[in-house]
Amino acid sequence: MEEWNKINLEDEEEEKREIQAIQRKELEKTCTFSWMLEDPKVFKCTVCLDTNLSSPIYLCEKNEHIVCKWCNVACRDICPSCSSFSKLVRCPLMERISESVSAPCENMEYGCKQTLGLVEKIAHEKICSFAPCSLCPFNGCDNFGPIKKLNLHIKNVHNNSVIHFEYNSPFSAILDTSKTFCVLQEENCGDIFIIQYSKDSQNSTHIVTLKQIWPYSSERKLFYELEVSFENSSLILKSQVLSRVRGEPLKFYQTPRDVSLIVPRGICRSYPAIDLDILIWDEGLFTS
Repeated sequence: MEEWNKINLEDEEEEKREIQAIQRKELEKTCTFSWMLEDPKVFKCTVCLDTNLSSPIYLCEKNEHIVCKWCNVACRDICPSCSSFSKLVRCPLMERISESVSAPCENMEYGCKQTLGLVEKIAHEKICSFAPCSLCPFNGCDNFGPIKKLNLHIKNVHNNSVIHFEYNSPFSAILDTSKTFCVLQEENCGDIFIIQYSKDSQNSTHIVTLKQIWPYSSERKLFYELEVSFENSSLILKSQVLSRVRGEPLKFYQTPRDVSLIVPRGICRSYPAIDLDILIWDEGLFTS
């Protein structure tokens, strides 16, 4: 009898443990808690000083210096912060913590209310519409703030100084070559574009480039066509819009990576101005 009771007690204990294990798993799915990170350096790479760490995360064996995955590749698994040899090894604990921590978008002071995990935060901040944009493109204007407010600022303050257009509808512009750029604004959503133009060293051709003032987004793709016509000839450039990356100063210059239309001086009908036909449209309507 005693042995029988002992077996029953063991069965009951086992059943209780199973129930508790199930309850813990259910609790883990629904239970959340918040905590404050008092020392931001906990999630900072000691080499590049990046605070947006994601897996894999490395730790040096001697002094526990934290190194991000990119710096670990460059350092070849050897801690550069230690005076003596110290190997870098993966730290699963830091990786689990970084995956569970959430933080507000860095553009919170400009109006963004998103709170995300560290990995999602990095991707979001690249396309956040509250990202601050450098000074207004118009000379003498010191406006500074989020892209959304810059759109409204240009519409309200510089409306008469921009060329207005609508997506998927062709329009024309006369470029004054005594200047270096002109500003375009889409009528419905307020998106801002810059047409840059400059002369070559021999003053024989003009280099024309179109860009959008907006954080880079791989989800939204716009295309454009620039055309200059003269008698029975035309020069046409068709390309994807290159967005001005967030954080780049709003000083308009052209780089070797830019896709540009090269316009010989001799084919400009109204030289020194350039008559330009423009079409900007979305990916769904792009044709080769």
